[in-house]
Amino acid sequence: MTRRLCLVFSGFKIAALLFVLCGLILAPPVLAQKSGGVLEYWNRTDPPGYDLHRWTSHTPFFAHPVFSTLVRYDASKKGFLSEHIIGDLAERWEVSPDGKLYTFYLHQNVKWHDGEPFTAADVAYNFEKMLDPKRSVIAGRFPGFGHLEVVDDYTVKVHMEAPQASFLPILAQGYAVMQPKHKADSDGKKVGFLKVGTGPFMYKESVTGVSYTYVKNPYYFKPNLPYLDGLKIYIIRDRPAQRAAFVAHRVNMTNPSIGMPTEAHYKQHQKRVPNGKFSIQDFQMVRLLWFNLKADKPWNDPRVRRAINLALDREDLVIAGVGNTEWGRIGGVFPPESPYALPGEEMANIQWWDRSRDERMAEAKRLMKEAGFENGFKVRLVARTIPLYKRVLSQAADLMRQIGIDVALDLPETAQAMSMREKGNFDIYFEVMYANIGDPDEIRGYYITDGPENWTGYSNPRLDELFGKQSQATSLTERQQYTHEIERIIAQDAPVIPTFFIRYGVGQHPEVKNWTPPDTPYTTHLQMEQVWLDQSP
Repeated sequence: MTRRLCLVFSGFKIAALLFVLCGLILAPPVLAQKSGGVLEYWNRTDPPGYDLHRWTSHTPFFAHPVFSTLVRYDASKKGFLSEHIIGDLAERWEVSPDGKLYTFYLHQNVKWHDGEPFTAADVAYNFEKMLDPKRSVIAGRFPGFGHLEVVDDYTVKVHMEAPQASFLPILAQGYAVMQPKHKADSDGKKVGFLKVGTGPFMYKESVTGVSYTYVKNPYYFKPNLPYLDGLKIYIIRDRPAQRAAFVAHRVNMTNPSIGMPTEAHYKQHQKRVPNGKFSIQDFQMVRLLWFNLKADKPWNDPRVRRAINLALDREDLVIAGVGNTEWGRIGGVFPPESPYALPGEEMANIQWWDRSRDERMAEAKRLMKEAGFENGFKVRLVARTIPLYKRVLSQAADLMRQIGIDVALDLPETAQAMSMREKGNFDIYFEVMYANIGDPDEIRGYYITDGPENWTGYSNPRLDELFGKQSQATSLTERQQYTHEIERIIAQDAPVIPTFFIRYGVGQHPEVKNWTPPDTPYTTHLQMEQVWLDQSP
């Protein structure tokens, strides 16, 4: 795990040399690839929108086949290591020794799906858009960015205000897709947004709640790719129906990253499809309870948040959600195995996980009384209508009622829930924190004052300072000092309450080749350019 997350380099001279050497697009592995066929899989919901700069959940399945990035992680490899970063729209790149200048040299034969040329002007437009909090939720992930210079049609220079070790990894993760400048007025909420990209597949048609169909881009700038003739993503909401589709071979694979949320589901799939290929992924993402701190409410008092935190027994929540503790790692905002996380013993001490349940409940009741809420209050807990979420939150509600809090669950469909979150229409919101590659800069926007993903309205000047310092740190040891303090503050102040980290199983039928399940649900692997189908009898 240390190698996976070690994105900090001992010096930017080493980083510059490494990234230049990695800059060329790697040739596809030499296999007996066969062209043709349509890869079919399911997703449990329509996306909330189609703009990856704005929507980070579910949208990647529908947008990644259409759009490209400047750089990406090699889809044939697991782990988000710096040496796995390869070119996409950027043919190569250079980094200055001080880490403050990135020069990207673009491919010159790239066309948008409508025939217009892809140029440096598109790159400039996308950086402007991605850095605008009004148009992008990932704006907080580029703290070192200064300005972009267009050198010519196929060369751009990114001038950094400060070194940012995570800059290329954040670009490579997948949300930083390049979108057409000449379609800047397209509505990202509408499916027509997918009509013009540079990716391996072109959007063809869709029926909301039924399916989305893509066809091979015949003018894709990477020779001989993609192998597939197309993709089809079915919308199947119900878990038994998802399993039935896979078992009956109506789809080639489960959802490619968030297929089976529990061990029971996983074993059922294995039993019914004994010749299938199955794998389990532990992701960097944690499910949290987010307090709305933008109004005068009881939970604005940190003692109340601390009381709720103490009352929520994490093992109870894991078992309620996924059936056993092996399928839910417990930690803070960083995974327990991350080098950025507080040591387990210290985290357990802060959270009182090393105390008995009775002690935690007694302290929670004492804090509620001290804060003036001995008789409790009412709270509305909002989340997407997902069975796993309902199970977790039903258990959480029972535990909160033990300290006098009357919880009402509100579980709308995905798009409506996300809209409510954006408008602040919730008391407590239950949602994943979308940290795909485990870098601290990915979560910065959730916690800094007025951050683009700061749904809570939380503000702590010391936390703002620490996030800035960790981003500019030039060694892992230095960065850890700052991230450990970040974890202490969040654990003690509790603007959010982490529950448990995500694990999912994925299944595929034998004909699916060259698919390497990534260590995160949302990344450029979902372009599917490298996947092929063995259609031999």
